[in-house]
Amino acid sequence: MDNGHYYFSGQDLIISKSIFPSMCNNFTYEFWVKAEEQHEIDSEGITGTSGVRGKRFAVGPGVGGSPYQAGTGISVGTNGISVYEHSTGYFPATLVYPGRIVGWTHVAIVYSQRQPFLYINGEFKKAGLTSPKAAVFASGTFGGLDPYGYFVGCLDEIKLWNYPRTADQIRLSMNQPMSGNESGLAGYWKFEDGNGVEMDCTANRTPAFVYGASWRTDRIFSNGKIGIIIEVSQYDATRHFGFDLAKVFMQLNYQVEIIDLIHPRGADQLEQLLLQPDLKLLIGMNGHGIDQLSERIYMNRLPAPFLSYFVDHPMFHLHRFQFHRNIPQLIVSCVDREHLNFLDKYVSGSFKKLFAPQAAMNPVPVREIKKIKERRIDILFAGSNLNPDEHRMCWLYDKQYAVLMEEIAEKALYQYELSLPDIAEQVLLREGIPISYANDFRLMELLKHVDLYIRGRRRNEILTSLSSLPIRVITNQTYNLPTTGKIQYYPPVDLKALQTMMYDSKIVLNVLANLIYGAHERIFTAMQAGAVSLTDRNKFLTEHFKHNDTILFMEYKQDNVSQTIGQLLSQPDQLQWIADHALKKVPEHTWHARARSILNAINRY
Repeated sequence: MDNGHYYFSGQDLIISKSIFPSMCNNFTYEFWVKAEEQHEIDSEGITGTSGVRGKRFAVGPGVGGSPYQAGTGISVGTNGISVYEHSTGYFPATLVYPGRIVGWTHVAIVYSQRQPFLYINGEFKKAGLTSPKAAVFASGTFGGLDPYGYFVGCLDEIKLWNYPRTADQIRLSMNQPMSGNESGLAGYWKFEDGNGVEMDCTANRTPAFVYGASWRTDRIFSNGKIGIIIEVSQYDATRHFGFDLAKVFMQLNYQVEIIDLIHPRGADQLEQLLLQPDLKLLIGMNGHGIDQLSERIYMNRLPAPFLSYFVDHPMFHLHRFQFHRNIPQLIVSCVDREHLNFLDKYVSGSFKKLFAPQAAMNPVPVREIKKIKERRIDILFAGSNLNPDEHRMCWLYDKQYAVLMEEIAEKALYQYELSLPDIAEQVLLREGIPISYANDFRLMELLKHVDLYIRGRRRNEILTSLSSLPIRVITNQTYNLPTTGKIQYYPPVDLKALQTMMYDSKIVLNVLANLIYGAHERIFTAMQAGAVSLTDRNKFLTEHFKHNDTILFMEYKQDNVSQTIGQLLSQPDQLQWIADHALKKVPEHTWHARARSILNAINRY
């Protein structure tokens, strides 16, 4: 077994496919199982419907597409293992093995010419009856079949081979890690992700969606406590990010305490948390908690490291943190790799740094991912609308910087090669103005307005260029936004409600903030919901995703962008292709993946 497994409580499922049509009559299941409840033991047979009650289906049988076809099911209890076949009016146990199944047990079910064979911990135990059906298919639902019975216990390392494996092959490989590239390995779910979507590690990359099963690990990460500090922020998403991270850390067997500093007792709760002997890490979402902990952080007197997860540029936090000091207990996490370069270049202190981009929100517990053609919303676009003119006015009356800020804003508006501070440095140094971000607070304040101005301009221009398309815009205000065309405006909704809307959207539009090597969570959350992400591009996205394969890229000055997207809306099969490929890619960009990188960083330090 590897780095995680799932616990099934008797009502949970992990669903990949009902059946695998390509795996018929000759195939092999292998998995690790730890059963906690007995199952009903039936007599072996090749007729009847004995499998309709009292089962603990670790593999829930799919249904054959005709009376001549059947799906395979495997029921595992502490008192034995049985193999069932399921079709219309047909649900017999073709293999029944009564015996004690205690602790973690390796199970292999080999189908050879429609006959099942059972191996337990690499040893052959029993041959079953040959199926009377012309075709017996492997099934891809793990944990149960309603209403016939759900498994109770743990499952791990499910492998599905497209041929009958021999006893030697099973015995020699059952304890060996696999790459997913082994010949004949058609499905391999390691259950290492714990993020709501478990990816098949073979080249097939078949996703399995988790419904209720809880992810656990008893191996890599030691138990301990993690504190996550949240507060009111101009970025409401940081609170949701904190809650999502908390759920992931709990799946990783950490006890998590969320400290909400807007609560009247939040500060007291933080003090109590610092007294806990098993505290491993403190995380301040966007630097929350620094005011309460600064003295202890700078004096190296915290009981655990403090990780500040910045969602915006660290230059906007220079007044909050004493970055010029040696701070062994501080870890600064940035969502853009260029932000780390900024810290290396412009601050003199010593502290640890981590690149952890934003990630897909934890999945909404839905039963299925709708096909693109079944979705009601053509294009969904959400986010705060910024008035660029309002922010531009903040520098126009500045005698020293007005003209320079105009130039900086225009240079940064349509490019993702240089960061905003780098562009500002070029312009200011050309005029002989020295750069001192840490001390020139006026400069910092003006650059913040430039940043917000650019975001507002980009949103306005993209919406204007796409105004002929049916876009549902979720926004706080419609100032300066196009009012013609097919665009419809709706009031703001909670972030979780917006995520639910993505499950009914064909395309989710995103406009990047000033990120050079990073991305917005909305891109990944949309992919996870089975929608197609449409966004402007930067180095990070072009490195991790491919246009027209896992994502759609657009250009600000692209004359035919509206026509191109309109044509895609009339081609649901092409959109489905992109959405399916993105769904296989997105597990690399979840909060579970980010949590692992955070824990790995802590372990290194």
